Amino acid sequence: MQLLKPIIIALTVVLLSSTAMANDPLFSKGLIAYHENDGKKAVKYWKRAAKHDNVSAMYSLGLLYSQGKIVKQDLDEAEKWFGRAAKKGVPEAQFQLGQLDADKNKYEDAAKWYMRAAKSDYARAQFELALYYEEGKGVEKDLEQTEFWLLKAGENGSAPAQFKLVLIYMKGLGVEQNNAKAFYWATKASESGDANAKYLLGYMYLTGTGTVQSDQMAGIWLEDALDNGQEKAQQLLDELEKRAKKQLSSI
Repeated sequence: MQLLKPIIIALTVVLLSSTAMANDPLFSKGLIAYHENDGKKAVKYWKRAAKHDNVSAMYSLGLLYSQGKIVKQDLDEAEKWFGRAAKKGVPEAQFQLGQLDADKNKYEDAAKWYMRAAKSDYARAQFELALYYEEGKGVEKDLEQTEFWLLKAGENGSAPAQFKLVLIYMKGLGVEQNNAKAFYWATKASESGDANAKYLLGYMYLTGTGTVQSDQMAGIWLEDALDNGQEKAQQLLDELEKRAKKQLSSI
């Protein structure tokens, strides 16, 4: 099996919504061992917890083996433990199985796992599923489904989905062009911390696209975008400064 792309989810005591599972003494001991970089002990405790149907332990074992940081990476073991958690309805595990299948170019299988997780309102799966429908990857291309799952993911706080919604509504990509909707999602994505969204939100205030024109609000969001690494914002800030000087000289 080819190496899995880096997984960005870290192991924490709030891995899953089941607090009771996470508070299992065996799971907790495994978590302590994990934070002490003792992979062997973490595996021992989590396997014991998993025997008692602790889904947090199953999912944690899947992450441990897929990451390969404090134990040797073993994607077969990762798939096994994700699979056990997924069968018990854990959307995070279902999503990870989709990632594993995607890394093996098994896109139809990946799409099925993303769909299962997406139906449980897991935002990361909803976003991936939207991209699959957009590209016709593992599923039949369907831009209505793309919009549907992007909206679901955006409503569930996915910043990438929120930014994608800005673009499709601004440009009319597979949907009816709608600047008001673009502005709404630019605001949401900016509040989620997306620097590119902050840049676009500043642009929209500057040009009055989808909202009332406001140099003041444009400046606020463009400064924020620049502070967060979006260098293009400087060009619009320079334009704002020139406009202000021109207005001042005309007084």
